[in-house]
Amino acid sequence: MLHQYHDGLTSLEISERLELKPDTVRNALKDMPDTYIDRWHPVANEPPHAVWCAVVPPEDCPRPNTKDKHERPTKLRSMEQRESSEVRY
Repeated sequence: MLHQYHDGLTSLEISERLELKPDTVRNALKDMPDTYIDRWHPVANEPPHAVWCAVVPPEDCPRPNTKDKHERPTKLRSMEQRESSEVRY
């Protein structure tokens, strides 16, 4: 449903449209890795309601060209602990 409503929906709006309990929808949204809270909608005399959106995956992600023998894998830096004075921002 969130893919149809790109501007997002609250869990209450979703539960009303799907005729499900609001707690069921809220728990499902929290467990879905492709949904996130985009913003908070103020409601009179209530805490603000979270507006949920879904991640839109890219249409196509080209595969890397593995035939190029000269391409080297990325080197990872060591993750040793540093003093805060050594960290560059």
